[in-house]
Amino acid sequence: MKGVLRGKKVFLLAILFFPALAWGFSEKLLFVGEDVKVLTVASKHPESPEEAPAICEVITREEIQQGPFRTVADLLRTKAGIFVTRREMDFRPYFRGVPEGFLLLYDGVPLTSDSTKALYDFGEEMDLLNIERVEIVRGPASVLWGPDAFAGLINLVPRRKGHPHGRVFGGSPEKDFSASLFLPFQRKLFSGVLNLYYYGRKAFPEGYSFPEQHGEVGRGEFYEAYFSLERAQALRLSGRLSQGRRPAVMRDWENYSWPGERRLPTGFLKLETHFRRGESVLRTTFYYEFLYRRIQELFLEEEFKNHIFYGELLFDRSFLGKTLLLTLGSSWRHNLVRDATVSVRGYLPAFLRESRRQFRPLVETANFETDLYSLFAQIRRKLGHFDLWAGLRFSDHNHYKPGLTHQLGALFRWRRDLTLKLVYGTSYRTPYAIQFLGRHGEEKPEKMRALSAEIQFKRGGWKFFLSPFYQRISHHIAEDPFGGYSKPFKQYFLGFEVGLRRQTVTRGLSFSFTGFNHWGDKETYQVLDYVIIIPGKTPRPHYSFYEKEFSSGPKIFGEVEFYQRLSSWLLLTGRLSFASRRQFWLLKEGEKRRLSPSTLLDISLRYQRRSFEASLIFKNLLDKRFLNPGKFSPLREEPFGAYGRLTWYW
Repeated sequence: MKGVLRGKKVFLLAILFFPALAWGFSEKLLFVGEDVKVLTVASKHPESPEEAPAICEVITREEIQQGPFRTVADLLRTKAGIFVTRREMDFRPYFRGVPEGFLLLYDGVPLTSDSTKALYDFGEEMDLLNIERVEIVRGPASVLWGPDAFAGLINLVPRRKGHPHGRVFGGSPEKDFSASLFLPFQRKLFSGVLNLYYYGRKAFPEGYSFPEQHGEVGRGEFYEAYFSLERAQALRLSGRLSQGRRPAVMRDWENYSWPGERRLPTGFLKLETHFRRGESVLRTTFYYEFLYRRIQELFLEEEFKNHIFYGELLFDRSFLGKTLLLTLGSSWRHNLVRDATVSVRGYLPAFLRESRRQFRPLVETANFETDLYSLFAQIRRKLGHFDLWAGLRFSDHNHYKPGLTHQLGALFRWRRDLTLKLVYGTSYRTPYAIQFLGRHGEEKPEKMRALSAEIQFKRGGWKFFLSPFYQRISHHIAEDPFGGYSKPFKQYFLGFEVGLRRQTVTRGLSFSFTGFNHWGDKETYQVLDYVIIIPGKTPRPHYSFYEKEFSSGPKIFGEVEFYQRLSSWLLLTGRLSFASRRQFWLLKEGEKRRLSPSTLLDISLRYQRRSFEASLIFKNLLDKRFLNPGKFSPLREEPFGAYGRLTWYW
């Protein structure tokens, strides 16, 4: 078997490398993604969001700078269909009601693993103001991006051009402090950029108390470095390194509290090449990525190490006067996973009680390697007022069966100011680590079928869009701290997103709203109660079955954003967001608590003049009792805070 896999690797690497060596080098081909007004992830080459073969949008650098945002999570909360909730040690995003429903990319590199779905560290771990733009695709994107491009895809494009500058940031009540340095450079053969970033903050909440132990958790610290080197606009080497320590206080249903900590060192090194000959373009991408995660709660520790090796060859060819575009690609991805948690036997809060404190939960781990080979194709055709496209991906995984994913779509331009998109597609998501312990090649990953539409209208500075969607998820497996992993089940979603935007030089106003409903199976968990041991006979385990409702986040949420230029050097911006009731379900007790609706208001004032820029940000001015679903109990949202940011350019 190993010999067969080795042969596949050699064959695929030959496919990836030799065509690139045979093609002529071109200095005329611009790298993907240099223009802030374009989107690249829908078809892997630059195009406007309106023309892209997907329902998508772009958040520009101007929007990022002028808004009252501290983190990438803050920024994503402002977009239709996306809801991000803060938990004790991390964030949990919902994309059109699907938890952990989108693939997160940084500079085109997926931040994902073959051991867990929940790797969304886009809080203080990332320098928000080093992001040039954010590209969002709504709907399945597995045809071009493979696993985890499930209900959607988000790509964070870092800055590679601009003036050198330094920045400091500080605020209260968490006593935040950050500093960053942005250093672009230009030489005869190479141009590039280096960005360095540090963030420190007091944990929230900081105090814990359980029998015989009291105290406070320490300060959280995060570091990030990013670099890019580019030669002749056809060769690029880039890399990122991130390290962070996020302490937290964990609380259970009865208000016991104890310390916890999460560390997630990540990084990648990526090489891209672009070659052109006539109407044909050949691109290669290679990267190495590592993802480590360590979670500690008192005496319970979970840690995994993931090393990823990836290679991709992409070929584009236009025909018929550039009215037909053919994209062909092949890729190989190798995952090396060590110490992945597959089960935790024991409910941690129960072990903190007086009668059971001498016992410890049992953590079961596993090591495994996975290989994923893919062939994919997409074809687009312009016919008058219509654009039509179709895509197909075949994936061969040595541990589960993703099979085929596909996408069909159409774009109709009735007039310059009115367009209609219709997209149908399928996608799949990486299973939990426990699913790799079954029979190799016979496990089914989670799969989605989705139908989406978008009507977009522009006139007189106004922009309006309406996007209804239908989604069906099969073979979904959920996770609960008491029940472990659920049995596979199905869910259905029906909803819509609507947005309205008006923008001028001096003022702007935008509104977005998301509403949906879902139905389907409940989450069912099988929990071991005890084992009957009779001498000379086979042990007989006794299980109980528990059920709870599917967690989709709020079913109604939206926001209003505005900005007003008070003078040529002073800008006022604000964001008012709202979310409907949610619920927190305690599986162990069979109880749920409804969390009240929330209304949040953020305001910022930005001063900019010559080489100096200053911002004053006020967070959470209205709702100071807003609760989020935590791991074991509802968690209070961060309170009112005031923050300042200073930037010097030179």
